[in-house]
Amino acid sequence: MKKIMIPMLIASAIYANDVENNTTKPQLSPTVLKGVTAIKMLGAELKKNVKAKLQEDKSGLEAMNFCSTNVAEISANVAKKFPEGVTVRRVASKYRNEANKPDSVDTEVLEQFQKELEEKTFEKKPKLVDVNGTKRVYVPLLVSKVCTKCHGQNIDPKIAKVIKEHYPNDKATGFKEGDLRGAMVAEIKEESK
Repeated sequence: MKKIMIPMLIASAIYANDVENNTTKPQLSPTVLKGVTAIKMLGAELKKNVKAKLQEDKSGLEAMNFCSTNVAEISANVAKKFPEGVTVRRVASKYRNEANKPDSVDTEVLEQFQKELEEKTFEKKPKLVDVNGTKRVYVPLLVSKVCTKCHGQNIDPKIAKVIKEHYPNDKATGFKEGDLRGAMVAEIKEESK
């Protein structure tokens, strides 16, 4: 369970600031706002913790070790504050953890985000999808410079060793700054208030 939230933790934490600045505009529907709010709650808490570890050790090794032992507990505590029927998860086409493997709907959304990036029509904004009565709010995650410490093309051998130990089937490397890393997804059951 500890490993479930690690793969996109840093990207999620960094994204929390962007969500605050770019996606909480009044024109968003109540459902989208509910999803974005839950994503922001989790992202802000993860960002705070990861940022502290990155300040302790700029290499990213401490942050990686911290994530492998503490993320599940932090995420569970934040999830208790979500409205009933709301969950948040991460997905990626090139995932590090099997728990972040996209389903068919996730794949379609990720492919659309990627297409928009390639066609230069991409806007970093949430996408709402209805899946059998459950609303999904997708928020894209782009690779920032700090993400490349664990997901880039030239990963420090010490970090690469930790990744290999925890994720022997890792697919989440080779990214450049600005690439699509994946998405955070808030799932909202229709009856949730």
